[in-house]
Amino acid sequence: MTLATQKAAENFMLRKILRVTTLAILSIVGGMSYGQTSSTKIDLNWVENVAQPLQFSFNGAILRDFDNVVLPVYYQKIKVSSPDAEAIINFNTSEGTYVTNDTRKQLKEDFVAESYISSEDGVNYLNISILPLRYSHRAERLLSFDIIIKQNPSDQYDQRKLRKKSHYKSSSVLADGEWLKIRTNREGIFEITRSLLESGGWNTAGIDLSTIKVFGNGGGLLHEHIDEPRLDDLEELRVKVKDENGNNRLDANDRIFFYGQGAVVWIYDNGSDRFIHENHPYDEYNYYFITHGGPAGKRMNE
Repeated sequence: MTLATQKAAENFMLRKILRVTTLAILSIVGGMSYGQTSSTKIDLNWVENVAQPLQFSFNGAILRDFDNVVLPVYYQKIKVSSPDAEAIINFNTSEGTYVTNDTRKQLKEDFVAESYISSEDGVNYLNISILPLRYSHRAERLLSFDIIIKQNPSDQYDQRKLRKKSHYKSSSVLADGEWLKIRTNREGIFEITRSLLESGGWNTAGIDLSTIKVFGNGGGLLHEHIDEPRLDDLEELRVKVKDENGNNRLDANDRIFFYGQGAVVWIYDNGSDRFIHENHPYDEYNYYFITHGGPAGKRMNE
């Protein structure tokens, strides 16, 4: 194996190391489908008197450089699907062996297990590697072990699943009534007038001013992480109504005010104590929806 191949193999190793004696537990993101457990028994077939720079190796080993000492490493790539899982590596049998002084200096008292998740074309893989040599009073090499992948969802994840099942609405607020869609590319206080609604095709005669409502979900991007809470429908905003003559009708001089945001927003970051300008890669505008009828709308407190 060339040095370039050794370095490529080394780059596949996880940076998170767990030292174990008889049991290694690797907490990972990813795993089998819910409720499933996968167990695989691995036997290492060691080969003596291999060519330099190794004293010995085993079938299927990859080579990793440890400070100019090349050692055989077990590596396996497992396809996983669920967002939360636990992998257990159970070391079964080992036997004594001889190692050089240079090799002994690179060994730990326990076998070393490493893992990381990679993604290729949208598919997640659990990459596991094991250094099957250790030195504690004497050198030992690993003969067999089990890789067990099982579902171990956290309470928080269970709560998220329950929330997602119970909080989806059966229909959108847009399913009924007369609606007018407006857009803005900036943040500020916006006003709704009778002429605006009439330009959108509304017949404003007889509209009950108290039932006019504005819906929208603010500006900026949606959370990129699917675990983050989010609304599954439009949320009603509180508005300020200016009824000039108090007749609860939408006259020419009446106004309805609401606070809106554009698609591009400024976000305050506590860590850096500064505002961050967040562009929106998909749209320049944010949209709000106006309707009337039914119960009274939400109003700002005086």
